[in-house]
Amino acid sequence: MSSPNGSRSPEAVARKFLTALGNQDTDQAASCFAPDIVQEMPFAPPGFPDRREGYDAVRQMYAALPQLTRSIEFVVLNAYPITDGEHVLVEFQGKIVQNSGSVYDNHYFGLFRVIDGLISNYREIFNPVILLNSLTAADVEAAAELALAD
Repeated sequence: MSSPNGSRSPEAVARKFLTALGNQDTDQAASCFAPDIVQEMPFAPPGFPDRREGYDAVRQMYAALPQLTRSIEFVVLNAYPITDGEHVLVEFQGKIVQNSGSVYDNHYFGLFRVIDGLISNYREIFNPVILLNSLTAADVEAAAELALAD
């Protein structure tokens, strides 16, 4: 089952969200969120959020990205629509250059639930060891100051 409006399909919305993040356009990224969005990061390492609930909380998490990074690139490798018409599993590669110059390059799977063209749930799977090994102490401190880390 697919959305009658292809631009509101789960895959199209997920791609729009990732493209906006890559462009560091956090307003555009947030325009993809439902008011009751929940983002889950079940493999987040200690000190990093593993869940955010509600539009404001998720938007705040992403709002600081332009202040923390020089560049962001997300390349979608595969998208697997789920037959319920609300979900898509997106496999993507992310490369983020921090202001310190350190590079965070990780492989992700994102399970997106999209209702009425908005992301209501996003579960992000990534390797936390790569995250921890890529960040300098200055990166972690900067994120903590901007409330990205708990």
